[in-house]
Amino acid sequence: MHQARPKGIRWIRYKSTNTSQKANFIPQELKNRHKYFPKASIPHSTTVQDDNSRRNLVKNLLKSTGKDYTRSKGNYFDPANSQLNLSLNNSVLFDKISKATIDRTAKRFEIPSKDWKSDIAKLLEGLEEANKSKVNKIRRAIHDSIINATISSQAVNDSTNIGDLVTLYDDNVNLYLVVEIPTNLSSSSYTFINNEGEVVYAKRSAIKLRFPGVIPKKYHDIVRTFVQLEKKYLDIAPVGVANDKYTKSVQSLPQELQDPEINENVSTKSRLQAYRSSKLGSALENGIITEDATDIAVEGTESISSENDFLVAQASSQFLTNSNVNTYHVPIEARKFYSKALTDVSIKAFNQLSLVNTKLEVLHRKLQYDYNHDLINSPRTISIFEILYHIEHTDLTKLEDYNASVSHIGKSLDLPFDFESQQYHVSTFLALIISLRKQSRLWNIDKYSKSYPPASVTILPIKNVELINNVIYFLKFKKGDSQFANYAMKKSGPKPQYYEDIIQMFKDYIIGNFTSDPVLETLLVGIVRLVDKHLGHVEGIYSYEYSKARAYDLLNCLQESPGQTTPQIVNPGTWYKSLPIAEDISIMSNLSKDYYEFIDKHLDASDVDTAQASVELSKDRVGVLIPESKNLEAFNDTFGGTKDKNTSDFYTSDPLCGIREDFRSIPIYCIDSADAHEIDDGISIHLDARDYIISTHIADPASYLRPHSIISSIAFSKGRTTYLPEGPSMMLPKLIPNLSGLGINGKETRTFVIQYKLNKAIIDSYIEERLKDSSYELPSKILTQIQDQIKSTANIKVAVGKNFPQGYTYEKVDSLLKDESKINNFRRGITDDKNFQNLFKLWNISTILHNIRVLIGEGTQFAITKSNIKVMPMNEARGELPSFKHIKNGYEMALESKQAVQVISSSSQGENSRSQLLVSEFMIFANQSSASFAHRNDIKIIYRSQEMILTEEVKKTIHKLIKDSVLSKQKISEESLSKILSVLTSAKTQIQPKRHESLGVDSYTNVTSPLRRYTDILNHWKFEEYLLKKSDWLQLSDSNLQFIANHLQNMELINNQIQRFSSKFWEGIFLKEYLLLLKQGKIPSDQKIKFRVLIRSNPRNGNVVLVDVLGFSNLHSKLEVTPTLMELFKKGEVQVGQILESDRIKIVKVDFIEDELILEYK
Repeated sequence: MHQARPKGIRWIRYKSTNTSQKANFIPQELKNRHKYFPKASIPHSTTVQDDNSRRNLVKNLLKSTGKDYTRSKGNYFDPANSQLNLSLNNSVLFDKISKATIDRTAKRFEIPSKDWKSDIAKLLEGLEEANKSKVNKIRRAIHDSIINATISSQAVNDSTNIGDLVTLYDDNVNLYLVVEIPTNLSSSSYTFINNEGEVVYAKRSAIKLRFPGVIPKKYHDIVRTFVQLEKKYLDIAPVGVANDKYTKSVQSLPQELQDPEINENVSTKSRLQAYRSSKLGSALENGIITEDATDIAVEGTESISSENDFLVAQASSQFLTNSNVNTYHVPIEARKFYSKALTDVSIKAFNQLSLVNTKLEVLHRKLQYDYNHDLINSPRTISIFEILYHIEHTDLTKLEDYNASVSHIGKSLDLPFDFESQQYHVSTFLALIISLRKQSRLWNIDKYSKSYPPASVTILPIKNVELINNVIYFLKFKKGDSQFANYAMKKSGPKPQYYEDIIQMFKDYIIGNFTSDPVLETLLVGIVRLVDKHLGHVEGIYSYEYSKARAYDLLNCLQESPGQTTPQIVNPGTWYKSLPIAEDISIMSNLSKDYYEFIDKHLDASDVDTAQASVELSKDRVGVLIPESKNLEAFNDTFGGTKDKNTSDFYTSDPLCGIREDFRSIPIYCIDSADAHEIDDGISIHLDARDYIISTHIADPASYLRPHSIISSIAFSKGRTTYLPEGPSMMLPKLIPNLSGLGINGKETRTFVIQYKLNKAIIDSYIEERLKDSSYELPSKILTQIQDQIKSTANIKVAVGKNFPQGYTYEKVDSLLKDESKINNFRRGITDDKNFQNLFKLWNISTILHNIRVLIGEGTQFAITKSNIKVMPMNEARGELPSFKHIKNGYEMALESKQAVQVISSSSQGENSRSQLLVSEFMIFANQSSASFAHRNDIKIIYRSQEMILTEEVKKTIHKLIKDSVLSKQKISEESLSKILSVLTSAKTQIQPKRHESLGVDSYTNVTSPLRRYTDILNHWKFEEYLLKKSDWLQLSDSNLQFIANHLQNMELINNQIQRFSSKFWEGIFLKEYLLLLKQGKIPSDQKIKFRVLIRSNPRNGNVVLVDVLGFSNLHSKLEVTPTLMELFKKGEVQVGQILESDRIKIVKVDFIEDELILEYK
C-alpha cells in the first residue's frame, strides 16, 4: 500500500541510475514500446506540501495555463515535447525525439554530474586530503561510515546534524541522510536525501527516527555538496524541487533570459513574460500562492496514484520552466557516495525484522522478572539498550526466568550488566523499533521527542496480553460493544463483563499507550460511534468526528450519576504507563505512594533528627530508621532487603558533622514564591579581607538519606518531581523537605554550599557607577577577570545555617530593590537596613553574572512569555457554572466540576523581576562552579550540557540579537524569539563535562534542587564522598554512572512530555468551555478574548497557516486561510513573523487530546 507523505515536506525523486546508458537506451525503448518515455528510465521530481497538495498543485498549475492537457492510461506525458509536429513521418519524428531526449539527458544529468565532480576537486584542495586522487578514498569512507553505522546510549541525545541518518515514516526502513541544517533564522528546515535521490525540505518534527553522527564531521563539507542548485535550460523543464521558501535568483533563469541587453530575441522575452504573467509565476514572484492557485479543477487528476506520480512530477516541474525559482537536485555522481550504503542498511534492517520480532516475544516472557528478581505485575521502564544487548549478545534459550520470595519498590542504582557502553548497529535498532511498535500489547516505546531516538521502553505485564485478547473476543464476537454502549447510555442494570478492563483500554487509547493496533482501536472507536449522540452536543469542535477527545467524553459520561454533582475532570496525562502518577495505573506506583504515606504518617523530622542512633535494624530486613514504637513492619514483612548491606533509609548520624562549617551567624536569604512546596536554596554574602564571599546554600537531604534505600529507589525511579497544573507529584515524601528544607529561622539546618570569591573593589566600583548611570556596564576585560576569579576560587563545602531572614518572597524582594528611599540611603552610606544592603549588592552582582554568560560566554538565554496553567478546586459558590472572567495577566474558567482553570501569561525569566534574575543567576553559577570543581578534582558526577548544531551565520545572528537586547535593555521581538526557538536544541544529561551553549558556560551540572531532582541529590552524595575522602562510603560504583545518567535523562524527558500534555489538555478544556459559552451567548462583547497570533508560515499550498497564539502557547495552533486573510497577505498587511491582533479572530475547532487549535479570520 502506498504510504502518505509526511506533511509539510518537499520531495524530488530520480528513478534513473546510470546516465552513461541513457543516450542509447531511451531511443531503443521508444522504438520497441512506442511510448514517449519508458517509466524506468526517466528521472522525475515530486513536490509535496500536505496529503493532497501534489495533486492539488498539478491541477492548479495545469489550470493556470488555460490549456487542456490529457493523458492516456499507461503512457507518460512529457511537457517538453507537447509541441511536436505529429504530421512528420515516423523516422523524422523519431529522430527529433531521440535528439531532444539525448540533449535533455545531458543537460539534466551528465553535465551536472561533471560540474559536481569538478567542484569536489576544488573543495578537496582546501581540505587535508588535498590530493584529487583521494576522491575514491573519501567515497569509500562515507560509504563505510553508513554501512557500519552504530548507535549507543552515550550518543542517543546528540543534536540533529549533517551526517545523521533518519526515517520520515513510521514502520518503514527507508533511510534518509541529513545534508544540511538551517542556514539562517528565516528558515528552520533541514535538508534530507535518500538512496533514490529524493530531496526533502522539512522541519525537525518530520523526523520519525534518527541515528546521530553517522558520517564523521570531517566529511560534512562534502555531504553538503550532494544537493546542488539546478541549472535551467531554455524551454526544458527542471527535474529539481524548490526549497521550502521558494527562493529565487537570477542564476536560476536560463542563460538566454539572464541578460536582456544581450538577449533581444522577442520569443525569449515573451517566454519570460508569459511565465511571470501566469498564475503560478505571479504567485511565486510575490512569495505566495493565491487561493485560485489552490483550486482543484482538472478532470482526471483525482485518479493519480503512487505508480502514476510521474505525471504529477513532470506537470509540477514544467511550470518552473524558464522561471527564476531556485530548484535543487542530487547529481548522479554524488549519489554514488551514499546511495548503495543506504540501500544496504535498509535491506539489512528489513531482513532482521522476523528474527527480532521472534526474539522480542521470548524476551518479553523472560523479562517478567527483573534483575532484582522482582515479578513485574505492573509496567516497568527499562533502557532500550538493555533490550538491544539481549537481542545481539544473549542466548535467549539460556536466559533464565528469575523468581524470588520478596519484591522491591523503586529502581536499583546497580547496573546488572554493562549494556550502556556497547555499540549497536543502526539496522538492528531500526528493526527493533518497528518490531516493538508491532508488539504494542507487550511494550510501550517511550517516545518523547521526534528528533531524538527513543531510549527507554516500558514492559507491560504478560497477564495483560491474555486479558486484552479476551476483551477483544468479547467485544467482537459476543456483542460486547453493544452491551457496553447500552450500559453507557442507560447507566442502569449490571455492568457488562470486562467493564473495568474496557475502561482501562479507553484510557490507554486516549493517552497513546497503544500504537499500531488497528483492531483494538477500531473496536473502541466503534463503541464511541454507538454512544455518540448521548455524549452531549459538541458538533464541529474536535479535530474530526470521532476524535480521541470524544472517547474522553465517554469516560466522563460514565462517571456521572443522576442527581449527583458533576465528577471532577481527570487529567489523562496521569495515565501514562511509563510514569504512572494516578492511582490504580501501576501496582508499584501504588505501593510507592503507600510507602511514602506510611512514612509521613508515622514519622516526623524530630524522630530522625534526634533519635538517629536509637534503633538497630535486622540486616536481613529492609526498614526505616525510627524509634521502636514506630516501626514499619507492614512494609518490612513484604519487602525484604539484601543481606550484605545496611539498607535502612536514613543514616544513624550526620556523616559530615566533623567537616561542617559554622554559618549560623550569617544571614541566608531564601527567596521563593509565597506558595513554594519546598525551600531548597538560599544565598549569603559576607566579607573576607579584600573579597566578597558568595555562598549558595542548598538543602542537604543527602546527609540524611542513604543511596541504597527504599526512598532513594522510589525517587530514582521517578527521576524528579512532576509538576502538573493541578498540583505536583513529589519525588520524595514530605518528611524529607520537612527534615532538610531551608528557610526556618532559628532552626539549625544542614546546608550544601557552593562558594566563590569576588573582588570587593571591582564590585563596589560597579555598584557606585550604576547608581550614577543605570545603563552602565562593565567592559569585557573586567567581566573576564571576574569570570576567572570565580573559576579559580570555586569550592564545595558543607555547613550549618540558622539565620534565615523571613518574608523575602519574589514580590517582597522586587519591591525592596525598587525602593528609592532605601537606594538613596545606600548611596549616602546609611546602613540602617543590613538585609537591604546585602540584597542590593547581590542583585547588582547578579547583573554582572548575567553579562558574563551572555556577553562573554555568548549564552542565548532570554525571557520566553508562555501561558501557565493552574487548576484549583473551588471551595466557594460561584453562581451559574461554567463561568468565565478576566484575571490579572490572564483568564479563569470555573467548570461545572467545581474546578477553576486559570490561564496566565508569564515570562520564564521574570521579564521585569529583579528578584528572579538574582536567584536564577546565582543558581546557574552555583551549578557551573560545582561542575568546574568536580572536573578540577576528578570527581565523577552527572553533568548537564547543550550543544547547538547551527551554522556560523545562525549563531552570529542569534548572539547579535541577544547582545543587542542586553545592552539596549529591550525585549527581543516575538518574531525573533519564534525563529530562535525553532532552531534551538535541548540540553542533555551525561557523565562528561561539556559546554552548555544556551547558558554560556564551559561546563554545567545540577546541584541546586535536591528535593525535586534525583540528579542533584546523587551529585551531593558524590561531592560529599569526596569531602569525606571515603571512596567506599556510597557503595556506588562510578561505572554505574552512565546507566544512572541515561535513566534520569529518560525520566526527565518523560516528565516533560507529561507536563506538556497536561498543559495542552487543560488549555484545551478551557478553550472548549469558552467556545461553548460563546456559542450560547453567555459571554458579553466587552469580555470576549481578543486573540493575538504570531504568523509563522505563508498560506502556500495549503488551507492553513501555522501560528502561535500569544497567551495560549501550549496547543498546536493554525489559522484557516480565508479570502479575507488572503487579501491581507496580497496587500502585504500581514507577513510571516508579524503579530495579527483582532477581534475578528475566532475559534473554529479545539481538540484537547489531539493537540489542535484552529482559528479563522473573517
